[in-house]
Amino acid sequence: MNSIYLIFGFGMFVSVLAVIAFVAIDKAAERRRRIARTNIAKDYLSTPEINPGLLMAKLGAKQPVQRSLDTMILKPTWGIKLFGLIMAALLIQVMMGSSGAAYRKDLITWILVGGVFAYFGAFLSMYEVRYDSDGVTAPGMFFQAKYHAWSKLIAIERVDNVHYKLIFEDGTLKIKKFLVGMPTFLTFVTDVEKMNRRA
Repeated sequence: MNSIYLIFGFGMFVSVLAVIAFVAIDKAAERRRRIARTNIAKDYLSTPEINPGLLMAKLGAKQPVQRSLDTMILKPTWGIKLFGLIMAALLIQVMMGSSGAAYRKDLITWILVGGVFAYFGAFLSMYEVRYDSDGVTAPGMFFQAKYHAWSKLIAIERVDNVHYKLIFEDGTLKIKKFLVGMPTFLTFVTDVEKMNRRA
């Protein structure tokens, strides 16, 4: 009976430590977001990622940007593609392992999972942000391209760990964070934002 109390007490102690750690990490993340609002390009380059998956996704971001005449083309990093493959393999492993025994013979589940994999695979391979001196174009979740002119840029914000939001007078544009050439893009956008504020 005493061992049950000991286990329960240890569990409570670990839970309290986990809550304290979560609160500390959340405060640090909020501090980082506050800094990011003031200098987003510097934040991208200098802030270390706590999450190992996000750290992996950032690999390849400093490679040279693709160009087509005067247009810069940002595509997903090889790190985010590798991360996607690993997550897909883990999901399949769970479904094939003992914890996923109920799903092994369920054809509908496999069709749904295959559809999700196909969508995200196509999205990652086709996703690209294009920008030049006039404006920026990025796809939405259903591959529809959205264009906004730089002259209408109001601000750029870090939405979460994987997106930035460009705020324009005529709408917003959400772009993925882990793209090849993102540091250069963020520096460019920050400069445009400052110029628009002065005008």
